[in-house]
Amino acid sequence: MSVDALKLKLINQIMSLQDAYKLQKLEATLRDMWADEGDMIKKLNKPMRKKIDIEALKKEQGFTPINKKEFFKKIEQLNIEEPLDDLLRMI
Repeated sequence: MSVDALKLKLINQIMSLQDAYKLQKLEATLRDMWADEGDMIKKLNKPMRKKIDIEALKKEQGFTPINKKEFFKKIEQLNIEEPLDDLLRMI
């Protein structure tokens, strides 16, 4: 169903409502939904740093680099026989 068709369906359902309590409840639900979106945007809105230090970011985020030898050893142990193209198609 398209967005416009869904909007029309909702408008028709609202227009057919005669119960004031249900209309008030719907209004409160919509108000809460839009307030949540605004709150989420406020939570995500953080000041940007003037300067980015990669080492500080690594420490802040608890980054630990992978050990190249261990990584390739684990890949070898998996013994994957499928071609890479087939594996990518599976994703």
